[in-house]
Amino acid sequence: MIKVYVDTSGEMKDLRRLRQEGLATSVHFHYDKRLNRVDEVAPPSNLQWDGSHATWPDLSGLSWADSKKKPMHDAIGKIIGAGKKKDVQHLASAHAAGCHAIITGDKDDMWNHRVALYELLGIRIFHSSTEWDQFVAFCNSHAD
Repeated sequence: MIKVYVDTSGEMKDLRRLRQEGLATSVHFHYDKRLNRVDEVAPPSNLQWDGSHATWPDLSGLSWADSKKKPMHDAIGKIIGAGKKKDVQHLASAHAAGCHAIITGDKDDMWNHRVALYELLGIRIFHSSTEWDQFVAFCNSHAD
């Protein structure tokens, strides 16, 4: 089973089938908006007091120190641009959560830099609408 970070723009109904079949577990942190179909809340990276849509239950068990920048945060910013704050946070959280893949609808920042990000993080990035079949094949190839 793979851990897949679901970017805000990557939430898809079809991911539910993969989750039900035990091929994937979904991970996300609510920086931009809340996603309803998430199995695991990822550790936040460089979280600001007003910088998320997380609820108190999402943050239970975390200390403020747990929300500091994750180790790859700055290196990710150098690749996609430090001004892409939410994307950097999503990527750093995905890495900190031990995700194998990210599913996103964002071709501008994450997907366009997928090769460099894979070299840095070891996480495959798939575009939700154009690479769904490749994503499913990736999940199948990592089945237990």
